[in-house]
Amino acid sequence: MLKAKQCLTIRHRFGCYDEISGIGSRKIRHCNWIRFLRVANSFNPSVNLVATKVRGEPVYEAIKSIAPESELLVYYLPERPEELFFVRMRASLYRQTMDSILEG
Repeated sequence: MLKAKQCLTIRHRFGCYDEISGIGSRKIRHCNWIRFLRVANSFNPSVNLVATKVRGEPVYEAIKSIAPESELLVYYLPERPEELFFVRMRASLYRQTMDSILEG
């Protein structure tokens, strides 16, 4: 799995909102569901979500059925220009994702 700092950074690039504010001596956390994802550093059979950006906006896709109270394990597809090496892999993963959805 990715290191904690890397996970936080990538989640924020993909829409994570996580803020702690104080009201008097009380601390209140405001966050969205992305904060609770576990990030996979490689695509593997345990991954149940794939994330990418479409026109700069994050898109999360479930690639298999996810039972209630199951862990959400996301694989983030490469997004930066220097990661062009992964373009073929992205297309292949997208095809695999679509095939698994159509089979399910």
